[in-house]
Amino acid sequence: NTRDWSLYLLDCAFSVGVVGTLVVFVWRGVWFLIDLYLFPENPEYSAVGSLAIGYLIVAVTFCLQPLMRYICARLQGLLRLLVADAFLLLSFLGTVNVWRGIWNALDLWLLPDNLELSCWITHVGCFVLLVLLNCSNTILVRGVYIDAEEEEGQCVVFPCHYLRLFFKIEREKKRARQRKLLVSSQDFVGRIDDANDKDGENGTLLPNNTTMSIIPANTDSIA
Repeated sequence: NTRDWSLYLLDCAFSVGVVGTLVVFVWRGVWFLIDLYLFPENPEYSAVGSLAIGYLIVAVTFCLQPLMRYICARLQGLLRLLVADAFLLLSFLGTVNVWRGIWNALDLWLLPDNLELSCWITHVGCFVLLVLLNCSNTILVRGVYIDAEEEEGQCVVFPCHYLRLFFKIEREKKRARQRKLLVSSQDFVGRIDDANDKDGENGTLLPNNTTMSIIPANTDSIA
């Protein structure tokens, strides 16, 4: 109805125009602060340092994720919000460092003398690879959520389901093929049984017209 459409349009406008814009502002601020403080005179050290810091933080946050989920599922109100936001801020710092480290490393070492070709390689080549992996949707930052409002600690869970979904789908396909083969074999056996039953019925319905004739003995000829 009209009200739902109005809310949908307002949600889209707010998510893109306000939330999305503020996200870019926050990223820019942290990115340039790292530029200023992490080996500002040595781009190579800065890129490698960002990668090391970023992946270290990412590893720590993924290890802490089950514990944070357990804690946030049992907290309520402002304390839950503060704990979740602190964890998300730490995760965000790791993400920015990983992005910055990869970005600067590509600028430094992937065809630095031919920037246009370097950009085409990373753009087209990597997008095609994402398409082949069936996860090109990850190039978008999808969705806007309210902090600490998801149920059972989901507010601190990062959805990474690619391999699990892949193997789950393959298992389901295998089971479907097995069920199909089982049904086909059962149908085949059933058709054979039906044919045997029909043959048996046809045999019992054949008329038995054979009669026995008893020839009486001729006593006169014997005499």
